This record gives sequence, structure tokens and C-alpha cells, in this order.
Amino acid sequence: MRKGVLFKAAVSLLSVLPFVSAYYFPNVRTMMQDVIDIYVDTFEPVLQALFGGFGWSSMYLFERLLLFILLAVIIYLALDRITIFQYQKKIRIIVAIIIPLIGIRFVNYEWLNAVLMQYQLLAIVLTAILPFILYFMFLYSIAEEHGILRKVGWALFLGVYAGLWSSAGSEANSTIYFWTMIAALVCLIGDNFI
Repeated sequence: MRKGVLFKAAVSLLSVLPFVSAYYFPNVRTMMQDVIDIYVDTFEPVLQALFGGFGWSSMYLFERLLLFILLAVIIYLALDRITIFQYQKKIRIIVAIIIPLIGIRFVNYEWLNAVLMQYQLLAIVLTAILPFILYFMFLYSIAEEHGILRKVGWALFLGVYAGLWSSAGSEANSTIYFWTMIAALVCLIGDNFI
């Protein structure tokens, strides 16, 4: 089955490539953009018919597709815990598709924006806190017995983030750098308690 899918994908890719003459060699970016445009032009009307959103265009069509996949997986796993559905795999799949399809189709623009804002916030928090956690783990694994070395490490970290905070171009970056700097200051002052 996999070989058939790969063969069909290769044939469809070759069919969209322009014929190459001796003087014209398209670059890879142009070819990939053409392939992507073909798939978008093919599947956008289908996804828009499935997920709705005609009143406010297809601006968040890809995001709605991702939310649909996420909801379908969660509902499928939740249905597996219910004894009625445990041995009915086909019914579980159908229900796991129908429920998020109805939910995503009739969600309005404001609610979708609210949901997407939460994921954006989660991504910002995780990516902002990850360097701090990694540095924290690194510093306390390297200098576990040496308090002065840890304080020097926190002072350096604090200095780097103070520089980032003072030269930040946007308000959002400035806020993230400021609170990371405050967390480093707390770790510097309370190093003996940590």
C-alpha cells in the first residue's frame, strides 16, 4: 500500500513539473511553490465545505484543519475508555470524525481567535521559559557543590538578559526578557535555598 501511495505521489509530482529545455532550469523553490499551489487549489474548496467559514473567508482554514485533527485524536482516545466503544473500532472512528467536524464547522470567528490565542500564548511561554529551565538544570548539575560558581553563573545569565531587555525591539520581547531577568535575580538571591 505504501509503495502505491509513494508511486502516485511521484507521478503527480512529475506531472506538475514544467518541461525543462536546454536553456531553462527552474529552481527548486519555484517547483515546490507550484506543487504546493496545486494542492492548495485542490483541497481548499473541500476543506472550506467541510469546516465552514464562508462568512469570514478561509483565513483560518489550515488552523481549523489542525484543530480538527487534534480534537479527532483526543475524542478517539477518550472513546477507547468507554466500554461500549472499546471493541467497535469503526464506530469509534466515525464518532471521532463527526463530533469535531460539527464543532469546527460551527465555531465562530471570535471563539476560534480565542482558542488560537491560547495556543500562541502556550508557545510563547514554553519557548520563553525553556532557555531558563535548561540553564537552571545545567548550572545546578555542573556546580552542584559550588555556590560561588552558581552565583557567578546566575550573574552572567542576569547580565545577558538585562542586555536583551534593554535592547529589545518590541514590547512583547521586552516583557519576556524582563521577567526572565527577574527569575534569574530570584535564583541569584535565593541560591542557598534552592
